[in-house]
Amino acid sequence: MRESVIDALEIRFENVPSELVNKISQIQDTSLLKNLHRQAITLDSISDFQGYLNQLIKPENSGLSPKQTGFLKKPVFCV
Repeated sequence: MRESVIDALEIRFENVPSELVNKISQIQDTSLLKNLHRQAITLDSISDFQGYLNQLIKPENSGLSPKQTGFLKKPVFCV
């Protein structure tokens, strides 16, 4: 699914910054990747997509925990 997001961005916008590809490559959550795929198809610009993704990866801004964002982080052990 990650490849589909990146492919959609490359088809629509040609050059996709490596930083953006790296962020997408870290995502594990399938539903989040599906959402990003839709955004890659529908948003007007690569900068709009980057802004959308940046909001998702800032848990303090979105109200989501890092686990809920679907991004890989260092393991956290709960007691």
